[in-house]
Amino acid sequence: MFFRFFSPLRAGQFLVIAVFLLAVAMLTLPMSMACAKNNLKFIDVSGQTIIYGGGDLVFTPAGDSGNVILVVSGNSVEWTGGIAGTGSADGHFLLHDYGTPDTWMTMTNVHTLDAEFGGKSGTLTIMSNHGFWTIISGTGGFANCHGQGKIWAIMAPVLWGYEGTIHFDP
Repeated sequence: MFFRFFSPLRAGQFLVIAVFLLAVAMLTLPMSMACAKNNLKFIDVSGQTIIYGGGDLVFTPAGDSGNVILVVSGNSVEWTGGIAGTGSADGHFLLHDYGTPDTWMTMTNVHTLDAEFGGKSGTLTIMSNHGFWTIISGTGGFANCHGQGKIWAIMAPVLWGYEGTIHFDP
């Protein structure tokens, strides 16, 4: 009944159009799945990080520059708030113009935590560098966890604040 409104030539054109639209739909399905993967639920987190001393400190001169490399390993750390857990804190610092009034430093810290969040538990490895933190790996319930944000000193080098977002791959 549908095709009686079309001449035989138009019915053939209809079939070509229908096949074309089906092909387009099949091609866009993988793209829509990719878009769904990128439509992640971001979770806001904030809190504090407390560094407990007791680790090893190793100072090494950085050539003849007046700079000193400081490697800190084995400190304990506790994250509270949106990311909650305890673990170890290791750091690598470059102290520029060490021993002068103009001393400043660049640093990279790595915290490995046994953590809990949203009913999940596992291990998170978080790197902080130049005022930002990034989740660089996770295990257990955090195997597909990603996140990043800001970190700042409240009472350096012991107490730090943080905020940012995390998400899980679908």
